Amino acid sequence: MVFISLYTIATAAIIIFGTIVSYTDIKENRIRNKHLFFGIVFALLLTSAYVFLGAGALYLKTFFINSLFSLFIGFFLWHIQLWTAGDGKLFFTYALLVPLTAYTATNASFFPAYIILINTFVPLFIILLINTLIQTNRKEKLRALKFTINPYNILQTSIALFGFVWLISIPLTLLDIPPNYFINIILLFIALDFLGKISEKYFKMRTNQLFLLLALFRFFLEYNIVTTFEYATEFFSIVFSYLILRHFILRLGFYGNSKRIKIEDLIKGYVPMERLVLKTKSGQKKKYGKEKIFFSDLIGMFNKEKAIVFDRAAKGLSCEQIKEIQKLHTAGKLDFDTLCVHKTVPFAPFMFVGVLLTLLAHGNIFVYFAILFGY
Repeated sequence: MVFISLYTIATAAIIIFGTIVSYTDIKENRIRNKHLFFGIVFALLLTSAYVFLGAGALYLKTFFINSLFSLFIGFFLWHIQLWTAGDGKLFFTYALLVPLTAYTATNASFFPAYIILINTFVPLFIILLINTLIQTNRKEKLRALKFTINPYNILQTSIALFGFVWLISIPLTLLDIPPNYFINIILLFIALDFLGKISEKYFKMRTNQLFLLLALFRFFLEYNIVTTFEYATEFFSIVFSYLILRHFILRLGFYGNSKRIKIEDLIKGYVPMERLVLKTKSGQKKKYGKEKIFFSDLIGMFNKEKAIVFDRAAKGLSCEQIKEIQKLHTAGKLDFDTLCVHKTVPFAPFMFVGVLLTLLAHGNIFVYFAILFGY
C-alpha cells in the first residue's frame, strides 16, 4: 500500500514536471536547468523513500545502474547530434523520476529506461513518416525508392550489416535486454554511422574495408549459423528494414520536411539539411559548395577530402554560424544563394508522452496493446 502511494506521488510529480518542461520547450525552445535540478532532487528523495520503506538493496543497485546508462545514452545521442544537450539531460531526469516499479511488464533488469526511448521514438517516427508520405509527391517517392534499391547500395549495406549486426547482441545481453527488433535497428543505425565517422580517423582504413574484414571474420567464425535458411531470412529482413529507414525514409524526409531559405533570411534555430563543403584544392581561391546531409551512402558518408564547414546540429544553426555563412555569401565564396533547412521541433512534449505511455503500460506500450488484443 505504501509503494502504491509512492507510485501515485511519483506519477503526479512527473505530470507536473513534464507539463512545465514541455511548455517552456514549446514557448521558449529551451529546457531550463532549474527545472531539471528540481526533478533530479525529487527523484533522489523518492528513491530514498522507496529504499527506506523496504524496497531493498537490489532496487538501489538497479536505480544506480539504470541512471548511469541513461546518462551515457543521453550524452551519446547528443554527441552524434540526434538530440540537443537539453533533451539528453531531460531523458536522464525522467529515467530517475520514473519508479522502477513502473516497469513491471518489462524484462530489463539493469536498464529499464530504454523503454522510455521506445515509447517516445516509435510514435514520433510514425507521426513523422505519415507526415512525410503526405507532404511528398509521386516523383519524389520514386526517386527515393530508386536510390534505396540500387544494387551497389544494397551490396554495401549488406556487407556492413553482416559484419556488424552480431556485435549488437553483446551489449543487449549484458544489460539483460530481451531481443527487440526496433532496438536492434536503431542501434545499428546509430552504431554504423558512428563507426563510419571514426573508422578512417582512428583505424586508418576506409570504412568499407573495415566492414569487409568484419564480415569475413564473422563468416568463418559462424559458418554453420550464417548459412542456414532461418538466419538468411532474419538477416535480409534487417537489411530491408535498414535500407527503408536509412535511405528511403530519410531521403523522403529531406523532401517533405524541408524548405529553401535565402542566405540573408536564415535565423537561429533552423536545422540545415545541407552542409557547406570546400570545393577548391589547397592554393586555389576558396569556393564553397553544399551537399545534402541525408543523401550520402552508408559507406562513403565521411570523405576526408572534403572540408566540412557546417554540419547538421540538433539544436540548429547558431547566430555565429549564420553570420559566418552570410559573410561567405557576401564575399562571393558560395556558389549558391539558398540553403535547405527545417525548423527545430520541441522534443520535450514527445518525451513527456513517451513517459506517460510507459506509466500507463507499465513498460512497452506496443507489447501492452499486443497483449490487450490477444496477439
